[in-house]
Amino acid sequence: MSPWQRNACGALLLFSLFWGPSLVLARLQDNPQDLCPSQLQAQQISIPGPLADKLSEIISSHWQKSDSPGISLSVVSGDKIVWEWNGGFTSLNRTQRVNSQTRFRLASITKAFTSTLLFQLVSRGVIQSADDRIKNYIPDFHIIDPFRRSGSPTASQLTFRQLAAHLAGLPREPPCSWEDCQYSTQDMLKLVSSVPLIVKPNSRVSYSNLGFNLLGHGLGEYTNWADKTANKTWEALLKHLIIDQIGLQNTGVFHDMSDAQGNFAYGYSEGQQVKLYDLAWNNPAGGMVSTTEDLSKYLIALMSDDESKALMDTYTRDSFFQPIFMTRDNLGVWGAPWEGQRRGEYTVLRKGGGLPGYSTFISFVPEFKLGVSILMNSGTMAAEDLTFDLWTVLLPYLQSTLPVEPVKTATPALLPFVGVWMDESGLKWNFTLNATSSYISFTAPPYYYNGPGYLIPSKVGNLGGQVWAQTYHPDNTIPCFRNLMGLNFEYFVYESSPAEAIRMPFFFPARVFYRVK
Repeated sequence: MSPWQRNACGALLLFSLFWGPSLVLARLQDNPQDLCPSQLQAQQISIPGPLADKLSEIISSHWQKSDSPGISLSVVSGDKIVWEWNGGFTSLNRTQRVNSQTRFRLASITKAFTSTLLFQLVSRGVIQSADDRIKNYIPDFHIIDPFRRSGSPTASQLTFRQLAAHLAGLPREPPCSWEDCQYSTQDMLKLVSSVPLIVKPNSRVSYSNLGFNLLGHGLGEYTNWADKTANKTWEALLKHLIIDQIGLQNTGVFHDMSDAQGNFAYGYSEGQQVKLYDLAWNNPAGGMVSTTEDLSKYLIALMSDDESKALMDTYTRDSFFQPIFMTRDNLGVWGAPWEGQRRGEYTVLRKGGGLPGYSTFISFVPEFKLGVSILMNSGTMAAEDLTFDLWTVLLPYLQSTLPVEPVKTATPALLPFVGVWMDESGLKWNFTLNATSSYISFTAPPYYYNGPGYLIPSKVGNLGGQVWAQTYHPDNTIPCFRNLMGLNFEYFVYESSPAEAIRMPFFFPARVFYRVK
């Protein structure tokens, strides 16, 4: 390199360091979405031969490594099943081949259905919010709270959403065994009253089957979804709002061996058939049976924008898909109940399950209306690894196939959120409105972040207010958002009185902001 070239490069580098950020900031002040002008447009896809061959190769490889006698898999796009893959047998007797109507135990995929019931009741106005307190509906709910301090939240303030997101701090299991939990909810509430929380609520994710059982039975038995003469149970609610509504022909709850007749996959662990038993009071956390055909119908109805065919209105549905916590590496997402995984600009929402003899997984990307269901009668967690590898192939295919469309950004009224706010540590945050009223800039305390950040408005609501994505970027850039999932972000949730307080309820540590001026 010549001296002239070195000098020119040095000048360009200095210009970039000193003037580049200012130029980027100027662009943002004009239009923050200039940096991400388009996104992929969702539309129904097909699975062409070469892609089908690659998917088949991946499935065969994972299946051969497992001890599963059979496997059933389906892919949905838009409102159709576009690809299926079935292999093996329902048992080692090898008399019944697995197909898309073969029933498997779902294990913890059941939690997705129980959470769906929560948001359906919100959509129908039966309960006001997913953030309603449990005790408002179940007065007899009590639990020992060793973390309570003067002026701090108590266990009596636990919410439905915290149960669904494993943020209530409850023990993992109820005070009974999985094979023998023949209790009424009233009797279980008495047992739970002597159980302590194991984690401070809202401080971190603590997986809890107990929480999902309380959620399911609470919704089924204690909300006004049916009149007083009805048989109000979680199972009846499940049948009423999901199974019957979208026509799931082979979906239900396992109770005894009569539910294992016909086209049913028997579970195996290390070559031995496992015992089948009724989970009883634990059923809302893992007691369902279904098929890939029915799971596909569920995913289609869950992602549908056509409210005449969908399980809930789109506003509530988007809140249901809302992430609540993102891990520090920005790759893992926790929701209610979704366990998402970041893949570039997109997040694959998923829920897996495992019982002795069964490995199950559903996953989907809402933006693309694309979902995958996998059921295996094996005790290993083979379905999870298979899911990961399938999306490694599916997402690049989508990105090379789908057309793009302009980004659509909602702009709610921003003025009530402008001002100076103080957090619980006494540190001040200044929120200002940009000239075009399209976003709010904020200045954080120096120790927290040395530079400005931005709040990008979204039409997705939560807690009766607006949900915002908060980004931290030293170069002042704003990434393209996919369902409010950018890089290095947190959520601010403005409650119904934004002029008084801002609450960030789910991030760690949780922060509460109070207006200073």
